[in-house]
Amino acid sequence: MLASLLSADRAFGLWLASALAGPWMDRVMITATIIGIRGSVWVVAALWLLFARPAHRMAAWRLLLSLGLAGLITDATLKPLVGRARPFVDHPEYRELLPVPETRSFPSGHASTNAAGAVAFPRIFPAAAIPAAALALLIGTSRIALGVHFPSDVLAGFLIGYLCARFVCARPPREDVESVRPML
Repeated sequence: MLASLLSADRAFGLWLASALAGPWMDRVMITATIIGIRGSVWVVAALWLLFARPAHRMAAWRLLLSLGLAGLITDATLKPLVGRARPFVDHPEYRELLPVPETRSFPSGHASTNAAGAVAFPRIFPAAAIPAAALALLIGTSRIALGVHFPSDVLAGFLIGYLCARFVCARPPREDVESVRPML
């Protein structure tokens, strides 16, 4: 059963990579991957909130904590533990359009950090929920299209990122801590 799931995972990944192949689409996928490195697009948003929008400072810290937790779980814990090889290592059908990543494949760190950002950021700006989800989906898809992850790597990364952000953002942030007085 596991062998058939892995085979289907590989087949879907190859299909998606070939469906999204082409000079223009390759540039889009590479750009999406670059802006998704370590959740950098969300780190920039959080830093902007920290310094330009002091009222959202606590929410910005929660966004950064969500990203850090997702990255820690995927890159420092699960990747070394699972040790799954990148798609192009065992399957030469995948194109190599990026420098070879030094880490293992499962789960996708790009997918986890960007899913965490896509869940945490709309807690601050609810109107950003759909664009944030679309960006995370594009970044995750780019990892499959560029041959550095299997679809299951990305799905697992999305799940981890979602759960990390939900955990960190479970309670609404108390923005104005200084104005809260202890009750006597």
